[in-house]
Formats: sequence, structure tokens, C-alpha cells
Amino acid sequence: MTFEFRSAPSAEHALTHTTPAAGPPRSADADDVVTAHDVEQGDRCVGHVHAARTDLTVPGEVRLATAAITGIDVDETWRGRGVLTGMMQRLLTEAHARGQVLATISSPHSSLHGRLGFGPASDACAVEIDAARARPVHRPADGTLQIIPTSGALDVVVDVYERCARRRTGTLGRTAEHWKRRLAPPGNDGSATSEVVVHHDSTGRPVGYAHYDVAGSVGVVRDMWGEDPEIERALWGHLVTIDTVATWRSPRRPVGDPIRHALADLRAYRIERQVDELWVRILDVDVALGTRTYNSNTRTLTVRVTDPIISPNNGTWRVDSYGSFRSQGEPDIEIGIAELSAVFLGGTSPRELADAGHLVERRRGAVGDAHELLAERPNPFCGTDL
Repeated sequence: MTFEFRSAPSAEHALTHTTPAAGPPRSADADDVVTAHDVEQGDRCVGHVHAARTDLTVPGEVRLATAAITGIDVDETWRGRGVLTGMMQRLLTEAHARGQVLATISSPHSSLHGRLGFGPASDACAVEIDAARARPVHRPADGTLQIIPTSGALDVVVDVYERCARRRTGTLGRTAEHWKRRLAPPGNDGSATSEVVVHHDSTGRPVGYAHYDVAGSVGVVRDMWGEDPEIERALWGHLVTIDTVATWRSPRRPVGDPIRHALADLRAYRIERQVDELWVRILDVDVALGTRTYNSNTRTLTVRVTDPIISPNNGTWRVDSYGSFRSQGEPDIEIGIAELSAVFLGGTSPRELADAGHLVERRRGAVGDAHELLAERPNPFCGTDL
């Protein structure tokens, strides 16, 4: 069986290469598409992978060019034959050639991610809050609140997200199509309402918002960002006082969510599950390690990296509080690209990977030095599923 993998600059171009079996790309956010064709079956299109050209915030509030994989599909008859691996390898190597530094994915194919160099870089929690037990919220910020319909919220929420939220490590740039879907009404049966509450500071500047739906006595927070934790406390303080809502749910809150400790009763906040929210793949180790900031540490760490797909990423780097550069020295740690990608944002600890047998410590204490250099708090959080 012979496959050919082809690239298209946009989802629209890829439509000409699809068949009903694989279907067209499912996301209108795609900027780059790779399709797979079985040449022995009449050049039949049997799969596609698509990615959006965006950027990811890394430690130091730096945004690096990123290929955010937004959709994967392989005809079920052709699964398990290397189709997905071939498409992904082509997508990643071409993204590297374009100058993109990172790739991200949040699909459920986690068993494949590691083989392609992706590492679990941030987690998120689905939570439930008992409104009566939660109030009052401790020390919310001063300011004013304004409730607006989602139909008129686009300009405000995009501005707040770009100006305030994007400072958080792990956040992705959102496309216009993504915002359109995110602010769409929750349904057509009239059983739920959707609103946005905006927090304004003393000058009238919007510095935070919460986008939520209410159906009966249950509210669902779909998106919430503030300039600082005080703003989010103010937003939650408003939500838990809405008389008609007994229970608030959010499918995506950061690990270590500070609002838990700001509620009147800590047990009003219940974590229903924790999931691997964002997987990251470093495409250019030189730029990635040379761009992010590091914590203060008197020790220098020498890291040897192996990457079976992108050969320029194979090598040794010296990393310290001031940055990184290539080195010919003996390594303190030997690490694969998937594991380096997992710890890159500072949410996954090198200690966890070492204890799991996923990296090799050549100098005693090197794993501890890596943890001190890389750890990021608050924890990385994406909050976006492109």
C-alpha cells in the first residue's frame, strides 16, 4: 500500500482533495492542511490534518509562532497503517521550515502524541461550585460591572483577552472564526440564556469578563479572564450572587485556581476531573530555549536533546538564568523532544518525568536544577480549544 502526503495552504484548497470517506476539514480555522492519498486506490483521499497559524505565550510573556493543530481525521478503513503519522510528520517539518517555533494539539489521540514529539504541557480542571456555600467571595476588586448580550460583546472580549489574558503562559491567539463559535448562542430551544459580564476599573476601562450560560438553576462559565486575580474574584463574586443559579460549572479552569481559596467555604469548589489540556511540541529548540525566561539559579544546566523528526533539534544546550546556547559539553540531563516540550512551559516538572523514567540524569542534582530553572507559577493555562 502506497500513500502520498500533500500540502495545501488553506482548508479551501484541501476540499478539492477530499472524498466522502474522509470528508473535508472540519475546522474553518485551518491555515495549513496535509492530506493523505492512497495511490493504489485511485488516488483516494483517506485523511487530513489541519493547523492554524497562531502564537503561544511562553514564560516571560513572549509569544512564539505556533502551528495549532485544529483537526485530525483518517478514514476508519485506513487507520493503523501509518497514515496519521505520515501526515503529522509532514505538517511538523513544514511548520518548522516556515519558522514556526512550536506546535500544539489538544485532541484525544494522546497515545500518538509522544511518538511525534508532543508533551503534556498544561492541565485543566472541570469544576463545580455551590453558589450558596461560596458566597461571599473574599476581597473582590473595586470597579463596576456591566452585563451585555453575547451579540454585542465581541469587541470588548477580544480586547480584554488580547490585552489581559495573553499575559498568561499557555494562552493561544484566537482566530476570528474561533471567536464567532465561542460567542454563538448556546442553543435554539430557548432553554438557556447566554450573557457576558464585563468588569471596568475606576477609569472605565474593561479589565475582565466572564461569558456564561444559564439553564434553569445551573450556570456554565464558558470563558473568564481578568487583568489580575482580584478582577476574577469580582467576576465570581457577581456570579455566585445571581439568585436563580444554585450551581456553577466550568469545564475548564486552571490547576491551582486561586478562586477556590477565595470562596467563603473552600468545599463549595469541587474538582470533577483533571485533564491534559494542551500538548506542546518544540519545532525549533534554539529559538524556544533562547526566548523563554528562566528562574534564578546559581547552577548551569547542560541538556542533550534528541529529536527523531526534526534533525536540527538534536544537540546539547547550556541553560542558566540568563538564557541558553549550544554547547559541546557533557550533558547533565539527556532528554527527548517530547519530554523537553512537556517541561518547556514550566507546568510539568522534570522531577515527574525523571521519576517516571522519561529522562536520564547524568549529574546528581541536575533534575532539581532543571525544576528550579523552569517552574512557572501560576500554572500554565490555555483555556482555548481551537
